[in-house]
Amino acid sequence: MKQEYKITAIYGVLTLVATLILPWTIIVGVAFLFGYFLKANKFKTFTLSLVIPFTIWIAIAFIRNSGYIKSISKLVSDLLGDLGESTVYLITGLSIGLVCGFSALTGQALASLIYHNKTLEK
Repeated sequence: MKQEYKITAIYGVLTLVATLILPWTIIVGVAFLFGYFLKANKFKTFTLSLVIPFTIWIAIAFIRNSGYIKSISKLVSDLLGDLGESTVYLITGLSIGLVCGFSALTGQALASLIYHNKTLEK
């Protein structure tokens, strides 16, 4: 199995576990570490770190939302001008996905900077 597949699988599991246990902001740090350790091009790093948290966030939001008498997504939808519950899911998922994507690119840039400086010292 290729190294990047292993790192991606670990990233998905860590994102899921971290989102269930810790506050939502922890997945941005997990995305940063994913970008730091993944040796792939920028597009692949950004896309993977956008899609994985997006999917996990929507799934967890849907599961947590189903336990309430009045849907939280319906309340937010009403606040935003009656957009619809699915639109609220997509907006929140996309926002967390974009933040994680840029965080992973920052981690990749840091790894590139550190690796580049180490090769210059030799």
